[in-house]
Amino acid sequence: MRNPAWDEVIEFLVDDPGLPALARTLADRGLPAPEAGYELGAAAWPAELAWPAQRVGVVLAHRPDPLTKRDIDAEQRDQAYREAGWQVRTATEWDANELAEMVSSDAEADADRATNDHEENER
Repeated sequence: MRNPAWDEVIEFLVDDPGLPALARTLADRGLPAPEAGYELGAAAWPAELAWPAQRVGVVLAHRPDPLTKRDIDAEQRDQAYREAGWQVRTATEWDANELAEMVSSDAEADADRATNDHEENER
């Protein structure tokens, strides 16, 4: 069942290669809606779609400078997420099946832990 929170996420997506299609695919699979426009740390490194509890995200594609052929900001962003223990990739780098599995399996584990915690508290 599609989470209605996806509707707003999809409505406000930026135009980045593969991003709208990936978001629609994940929404149609009934995954929990991500946090849109997530920012990591004091530098506020952006992720377009993020599941913070699972430390998984989708970032915008690199836009290399014509002279240097590098996107230093994107490289630093990616490094900051890696150092924080996240897996982030651009929409075209993610396989929808792999991302869905990571988000849903971790979400199910979180739900199991919450249930167990609740049962523990009632004893």
